Amino acid sequence: MKQTTFIILFVFLFLNSFSQNSFELLLDHDNAQRPTGLIIDSNGDYVICSQEFTHTNNGIEYNSMLTKISQTGEILNTKYFNTEENTVFSDIINTENNDYIVIGSVYADNFDEMHSFIIRLDSDFNIIWNKKIILNKKILTAKAKFNSNSEILIHGGLKNSDNSYSTYIYKINIDGTLLNSAFFYYYNRFINFFDILEKENNSGYYLFELTTVYSALEIDTEFNVIEKHQMGALNLNGCNSFWFSDTTYIISNNKTDTDLSVSILDTTHNTEYYSFRNEHEGHEFLAFWDNLSFIDKNNIYMLGTYNFSPNPYETEPSWLCVNNLNDSLGLTWQKIIGGDAYYNATNIIATEDGGCFISSTRSDNTNSYDYDMYFLKLDPNGNITHINGEPSEQKAKEVILYPNPATTELTIQKAVQVGNCNVEFYNMEGKKVFYQELISNTTKIDISSLQKGSYIYKITDNSKIIESGKWIKQ
Repeated sequence: MKQTTFIILFVFLFLNSFSQNSFELLLDHDNAQRPTGLIIDSNGDYVICSQEFTHTNNGIEYNSMLTKISQTGEILNTKYFNTEENTVFSDIINTENNDYIVIGSVYADNFDEMHSFIIRLDSDFNIIWNKKIILNKKILTAKAKFNSNSEILIHGGLKNSDNSYSTYIYKINIDGTLLNSAFFYYYNRFINFFDILEKENNSGYYLFELTTVYSALEIDTEFNVIEKHQMGALNLNGCNSFWFSDTTYIISNNKTDTDLSVSILDTTHNTEYYSFRNEHEGHEFLAFWDNLSFIDKNNIYMLGTYNFSPNPYETEPSWLCVNNLNDSLGLTWQKIIGGDAYYNATNIIATEDGGCFISSTRSDNTNSYDYDMYFLKLDPNGNITHINGEPSEQKAKEVILYPNPATTELTIQKAVQVGNCNVEFYNMEGKKVFYQELISNTTKIDISSLQKGSYIYKITDNSKIIESGKWIKQ
């Protein structure tokens, strides 16, 4: 009996250790909340820093929050950082001791300046220390990375006292002491450093930026400018970058204003070895903070938003688009999630089980000043299998149909891996009233001849139903 019990327990632990979790989680609050930074700590838990916006009679109040979520979707810890100074968290990184360093900005008394704010916390979100760095400017964006010397690099865009804009970078040690800082360029419109990549020989950095053109600003370790490399046709708005080999790096971008792209380049910054472009009818945009992630080079994740709008309270529905790529940037699969509300992708991170974890905002328009945080864990095939042990009602789709309702025209968008298929419409009596082949990835259908009312649609491939649902003609 003891031997049998041991074998059963061993099998259970063996299977559990190789389990692949997937879940979805919506944090519904009274105020608007937006994820900004995402990490996986040494325990495998997801730690998210976020911003909260409260509309009052005196304007908008800003607060920040940290949330820890387990590998199975359980909320382990939540802590608000409510201060009279309106603290705004922007990014989070973790140390070798499993402490967390959060960066952001804090308003000065006159609200004309926003100082840089750094806080170090233990794994239970207890504050170890916090510091301000007074730059006498208004910090607008901030992202952080460790360099090879375990120093923290913080970069972004800011607004000067004369209402001009500039980009900045500064370096601190692990105790928060300022080591160096630099400011670059002054323009009458907003400019930004989107990402930073330490040079392959640790002799400096490439700062990917938007000034008058998209470029890679090459600087040395003391932040002196060496050269400015123009990036050709790449739109680096919101880019992420990582070294891919000794001589090439991978960088996400919007090849145009409407298509998600990722490229592998050498250090001339113009020679593309591989590239992927997700052509889509409508406006696509990269996830706002972290949109490119991989552990295995043959399992690369890129996240964006279909039907993107800069207005977080948008009334039109949108979708999260997850692309999985191989080491030559060939598409393995694509999943499309949402359509029932307005989603705005913010972060993605690859997980050890081969899947990924996603954060976004979600607004269902029930409150004009409210949008919530939405989290999603996908398995290695891009599926959501269970929520708290129960089958998930949310489905990562390969085909979407919009708008719904529609009046004269309908668009059907297929994931790239979906081959030729068909769409059929049935009236509520079960009679087929429309049929069309879907050959290209995007198909526009004239539905003006259909009578107003409700229909059932089916999208099939060799009699296999890929997608189905109810659609309304107005």
